[in-house]
Amino acid sequence: MNDELESHNEAITAQHSERSKLSGRAITLALAANILLALLKTTVGIFSHSAALLADGINSSSDVVYNLAVSFFVRAARKPADDEHPYGHSQYESVGALVIAAFIITAAFTIFWNAIRSLVDYLQGNAEVSSSGLLALYVALFTVALKGFLFVYTRVLGNKTNNPTVIAIALDHRNDILSASAVVAGTLLSRLGYAWADPLAGAVVAVFFLLSGINILRDSTDI
Repeated sequence: MNDELESHNEAITAQHSERSKLSGRAITLALAANILLALLKTTVGIFSHSAALLADGINSSSDVVYNLAVSFFVRAARKPADDEHPYGHSQYESVGALVIAAFIITAAFTIFWNAIRSLVDYLQGNAEVSSSGLLALYVALFTVALKGFLFVYTRVLGNKTNNPTVIAIALDHRNDILSASAVVAGTLLSRLGYAWADPLAGAVVAVFFLLSGINILRDSTDI
């Protein structure tokens, strides 16, 4: 009887260990990708005069911050049960998902405000909006490809682990695909002479962020 109980406990421990490893892998990949994209999109967005790509770069920068915060909560969730937490620390996974939602929603309002202000200034003739450089288009296409791979891979890990934080990261990757696609559209229209399309694409990016943040918040709190 004791042998069966010990084997059962070992199996549960191994399962938890594998779950933690897969969750950690999803977070590490997201962090590495977002650091690369934050540097790339912000730099190219500035030098290519692309408001949409710069807005997307700001989002990637906020992604780096929340990835670091989420890694803390996931590590905390791995702690075994104790006297104060007899059921373990798995609630930290939901906290991690809430952190992601908070960062996304905050970034959405900031990006939307800046994009609309740029668009209004342009339409009123108070500022000029330069057409986006071709490099901005290439970076946006690269973002779509990279985030497409990460979304599929992270979604699989999320289904395996049933970890709300990993699932939230997958949804954020999907959100980045949509926003990068908006950047592609805005850049193409900008280069065709419709300069207003670039800041408008930045506003569309912000709307995608907001909807994603609200969905993650609702899923994490069972609202």
